[in-house]
Amino acid sequence: MLRKRPRKAASPLSNKDYGKALRKLHVELVKLQLWVQHKGLKVAVLFESRDGAGKGGTIKATLCSPMPAVNTIACACASSRPRTPS
Repeated sequence: MLRKRPRKAASPLSNKDYGKALRKLHVELVKLQLWVQHKGLKVAVLFESRDGAGKGGTIKATLCSPMPAVNTIACACASSRPRTPS
């Protein structure tokens, strides 16, 4: 069912609340990484956004993990222009 009213934007967090939320999320990320390692699963994560959108810090935090083998691959820059067939 579609929402009739748009959602209100969340109010900004204080630095203290942001730190608490970030810590909780980081703990959950580490739990997920340990579970994946324990099960012997493989995971692919794709970060897509424009440069300067903050993905560098997110990728760095994700790679600082207990995972024994992590590969990072840089893909070509995204373009807002439509591709033309070759």
